[in-house]
Amino acid sequence: MTLEAIPSTEIRMSTQLLVLSACQTDNSASHATGENISIAHTFAQNGVPRVIGTLWDISDSGTMRFMEFFYDALFEEKKTPSQALQKAQQEMIKLTNIERSSVDGHNHRYAHPVYWAAFKLVGDWQWPPPF
Repeated sequence: MTLEAIPSTEIRMSTQLLVLSACQTDNSASHATGENISIAHTFAQNGVPRVIGTLWDISDSGTMRFMEFFYDALFEEKKTPSQALQKAQQEMIKLTNIERSSVDGHNHRYAHPVYWAAFKLVGDWQWPPPF
């Protein structure tokens, strides 16, 4: 999907929270118009009230752990997206031991900010989740 295609997508019609857990989805790039714009901000500007994106390249294994914490806080604990994001970051910081990833087989220290600080909420952070 290109930035130009986002305004015509139907995803924005009913989506209350869009999670873009890929690399650099909220990292602004120079657009043909000369504006610096990110995928996350483009969705937000086109009607999606809350978008979570990333500021830099993220690891698959770290993102998997982060998203487990995030979705648990969002759905099981019924936290708002901003609270769930904060809770996931706090849970990652608690992982002080080195862990072997089931995704890539490497050892990781997930408490390091490179694994959790890239995630950012764009849009309406105060509104509770609609689920």
